[in-house]
Amino acid sequence: MDNPRTDTNVQDDVSVTAHFAINTYMITVTANNGDYGTVTGGGTYEHGISVTVTAIPNTGYHFIAWEESGAVVSTDAEYIFTAEADRNLVAVFAINTYTLEYTAGGNGSLTGETFQEVAHGGDGTPVEAIADPGYSFTGWSDAVMDNPRTDTNVQDDVSVTAHFAIDTYTLSFVVVDAFDGAAIYDAVITINGDEHMAGVYVFTDMLPGMYDFKVNRDGYFEYEGMLEIIDDYIEVFVEMIIDDTFIKTPEFFSINIYPNPASSVVYIDSDIVVKEFRLLDIYGRVVLEEKGGEEQQSLDVSTLGDGVYILQLVTANGLKAVRIQILK
Repeated sequence: MDNPRTDTNVQDDVSVTAHFAINTYMITVTANNGDYGTVTGGGTYEHGISVTVTAIPNTGYHFIAWEESGAVVSTDAEYIFTAEADRNLVAVFAINTYTLEYTAGGNGSLTGETFQEVAHGGDGTPVEAIADPGYSFTGWSDAVMDNPRTDTNVQDDVSVTAHFAIDTYTLSFVVVDAFDGAAIYDAVITINGDEHMAGVYVFTDMLPGMYDFKVNRDGYFEYEGMLEIIDDYIEVFVEMIIDDTFIKTPEFFSINIYPNPASSVVYIDSDIVVKEFRLLDIYGRVVLEEKGGEEQQSLDVSTLGDGVYILQLVTANGLKAVRIQILK
């Protein structure tokens, strides 16, 4: 297989033919770390053949470059070249890193490392949202409610904002009759000029501050007041005083009560039948109660002490209340 060939000591004619064959090359491909990714395209190739080698990163990793003898020969994951020599190519992969960015919305702040870099599958460090006075933390912008928050097994970038909201409180009313303490369930409450439906006594999401309020109910004097909401649940106790000038129905009926002041007996003359009489002291307590049935009626008040009383008369046309005085 001498080449070049030199024929020596020639003793006869020589006739020979030189034979040629195409070169083949070994293309070897490997990954810098088998846990990071895989490679394809290695093998034996004839001279001049186009060769494609491919680097495929595993989840959580990325391809950087093809290297040969420590030098970068391509940054394309799919590297195409012509076979002209044996080659030993190494696909270089690296683990992904992600950024964790935390910001505070208005009315609060954060503690902890607000910008972090974490490798794929790794864990961040705790970050806590701190609300300003009068505010509360309401959650992160990605709906996570943990506080402090620690992002674990990170597999993507995280960029979130802590949200805060002003604290609100519940305001409720207890409304009773000032005279007998009986609960009144259908009063109308007006707060800062905003009138609410009858019987609505509980108000949520109230902001801190000063409020004026009114309580109204047919048959009672209007109750006015002022309250301050600071930082707690507020319950307002309201005692309603009977309005002795109130007529329950618009239909008028005449009534004559005498003597007034009285010492022992009170006489009532009405143009309609009085069904029931109730005499209340100034505290709303019923001190005398009698059934009626006549247009003229008398009440024995001799056992009652001196003072002002409210006489309620129940008729088919409604209720009338009259202030009377007992004086002995």
